[in-house]
Amino acid sequence: MNWRTAFGELIIVVVGVIIALTVDSWWDEKQDRVLEREHLAALFAETETNLLELRATISRLDTLRESTVTLIEIVEGVRPEPPADSMVELTWLAFSYATYDPVSTAYDDLVSSGGIRLLQDIELKRELAFFKSQVEALPKNDWMLDQWNRIIQPWAIRNLQLDWLLPDYRDRYGIIDPVALTDWGAVLEDPEFKGIVINKHLAITDYSSVFDDIYPILEALVVRLSESLGDEEEAT
Repeated sequence: MNWRTAFGELIIVVVGVIIALTVDSWWDEKQDRVLEREHLAALFAETETNLLELRATISRLDTLRESTVTLIEIVEGVRPEPPADSMVELTWLAFSYATYDPVSTAYDDLVSSGGIRLLQDIELKRELAFFKSQVEALPKNDWMLDQWNRIIQPWAIRNLQLDWLLPDYRDRYGIIDPVALTDWGAVLEDPEFKGIVINKHLAITDYSSVFDDIYPILEALVVRLSESLGDEEEAT
């Protein structure tokens, strides 16, 4: 065989291999970008849902905090004592709580499957990991229930005439209406009751500050994910 012919055939083989590898690489890259977009869409939907839930939680906590302020002002005589039905609703709010349980299914699946490598935006990956760490550091929701069990319930048991459960709550849990209605005058003069309300106000304020800090982080993450999806759309 002529060496020139052999060399020409070798070149053809090499070029063929290079083309095949290039096509495979192009196809793999294309598939990676498709998967990346799917992950980004799932992360965006999940994060946007978490943001809406956080807004609702912050709003709920603001309402609860306002109710404790109003109740403290009534106890201190700054405000006049309202009718009994208003006191029931106000006390119910003051002793209620709000929970926040953000979902992280899309992010957890992304990390556990190794799909996190598909995200090209390094800063986005950092922000996702940072938010996940903030979520894991959130106060547990059972602290308010613990507060109820240790503080509010014992006080209520010692004051059996207390009647501040809303009717729909009683109906839901089959709680019988007490024989006597609350002596709100005695309740408002009880220094222990005032202390409980003040402590609840401080607890809600501390709890709210955590969410006030995390809100801009989550809001910025939603914006960044939205922009990443837009960039991916333009690229395709």
